[in-house]
Amino acid sequence: MLDEKDLATIQKMMDGQKEELLEVMDAQKEEIFEAMGAQKEEIFEAMGAQKTEIYEVIDKLREDLLRDMTAAMRVLIESSITPQFKLLAENQQIMMETLTPKARTEELEDELDVLRGAVRQHSADIAALKKAVHM
Repeated sequence: MLDEKDLATIQKMMDGQKEELLEVMDAQKEEIFEAMGAQKEEIFEAMGAQKTEIYEVIDKLREDLLRDMTAAMRVLIESSITPQFKLLAENQQIMMETLTPKARTEELEDELDVLRGAVRQHSADIAALKKAVHM
């Protein structure tokens, strides 16, 4: 059987082994944490690169969409709006050609004023003559 001294020696040996194991485990833990930290940094760098690539793709898609929308608007304007403006301009030109010039309109208004005055005078003369005949 083991005496107290043997048990103390065994306990000391076990404590020493325990300390060694703890030191080894702490060292391994530190190595694992360092490896994980390095992997974490690599992952973050890869994610940053992917993020940059994604933003570049989004920017390109946005530019493509803007270019396509601009082209579609240009086609719409050229095929729909521009012909309508041309028709409007043609109709306006026809109207301008058929309108009586302002000088001619003013001349006709002056003649009309003279004729109205003459009709008033003649009406007054006729009324006076009728009155003279009936008396």
